[in-house]
Amino acid sequence: MKKITDETLNDYIDNQLDGASIQELKMDLDNNEEALKKLKALKVVDNSLKNIEVILAPEGFTNRIMSIIAKGSRKAVSKVSYFFVSVIGLFTALILAVMGFAYYTTASSTPSTEKGYSLNKISEYLAQFVSILQNVFKNQNITTIGMILTILLLISGYYLLESHKDFKNKLKNLS
Repeated sequence: MKKITDETLNDYIDNQLDGASIQELKMDLDNNEEALKKLKALKVVDNSLKNIEVILAPEGFTNRIMSIIAKGSRKAVSKVSYFFVSVIGLFTALILAVMGFAYYTTASSTPSTEKGYSLNKISEYLAQFVSILQNVFKNQNITTIGMILTILLLISGYYLLESHKDFKNKLKNLS
């Protein structure tokens, strides 16, 4: 005689057993009073569950619950990172300075009689600007600027990674 499990009894109630298994179960139930009582209890539970009245949720119930959830939840406020804007602004200024230097070198190679008055004024302004840039880009200054830009790049990479981690944590908290 094998042990009769609740799963086997439930399968019997749900008509999920084949003919041979049903015959074997009936023979085992004839010899096992405790399993027979368990089968009768499971049949009572099954019948009572089938006779339970189904009450439908009121109209708009889901929308009301979702609005309550939405009111209770915190909305994520996006933070504006001015650090990245300032780094991009710095790189833009450097690019404009290099372009100005390139224009100055090409403008100084052409004769001044061919240039217009406005080009002369622009060339004078750029000459002052280029002399400042030449003083800045001396060997020691280039090393210092390179170090500063490297540090800024490392700091921006750190903030980018921290921002990514914070975003992932917010996504995890939402689910």
